[in-house]
Amino acid sequence: LLVVRPRVKSRLWDIPGGRIHRAEPRALLEDTLKREIREELGVHLNLEIGRPWIAYKVPLSLLRELFPKARRSRFRGGIVSIGYFCLYNGGRIELGKEHGQLAWIDKKNFHSYPFSRWHRKAVEQFFKHSDEPGWRNPVEE
Repeated sequence: LLVVRPRVKSRLWDIPGGRIHRAEPRALLEDTLKREIREELGVHLNLEIGRPWIAYKVPLSLLRELFPKARRSRFRGGIVSIGYFCLYNGGRIELGKEHGQLAWIDKKNFHSYPFSRWHRKAVEQFFKHSDEPGWRNPVEE
């Protein structure tokens, strides 16, 4: 699993991804994911997007704790996070302006990386299900 750490002084690791922009409310989730991957990891990647593997709502109280300076209206409806299985098929990873460090983690070492509570649960779920067959979209198989 590829994880990134923000350029700002943060000890927490993150999962690449982002938000649906206001200009793309009708975009497919996969299109938004492709845009975010290009922004965060560069355009020279050969990446296969599989099926979603986790979806969860991030509690408003946790958002306020993680982003204390953000406007309250920014998280008015909360955030729903959806994680997708993706397969890295090569290419050059070029971190975008938001991140300063990346790491490949696995089942054996992920406990040594500090994550927020909600990302920790997502990473645990990823490793719980990553060996299951059928990670690709069933339509494509």
